[in-house]
Amino acid sequence: MKKRLMLAGFALALGAGYTLTAFSQVKPEILVKQRQAAMTLQGKYAGPLGGMAAGKVPTTRTPSRSIRRCSTP
Repeated sequence: MKKRLMLAGFALALGAGYTLTAFSQVKPEILVKQRQAAMTLQGKYAGPLGGMAAGKVPTTRTPSRSIRRCSTP
């Protein structure tokens, strides 16, 4: 009887562990929004540098505010 109860408890705990991992997964919509936000920030900071490299944006001796904010430790 005690062994049977222990096996039932073990099976219940194992089943609960599998269901918890299914509930803890992140929704795909949230992951898409996070990737889009990361790409927006990369475009904000790398866009002016790409324009300077292509010669479309004039280079200045003092870096812009966004570049200074990005490069400070």
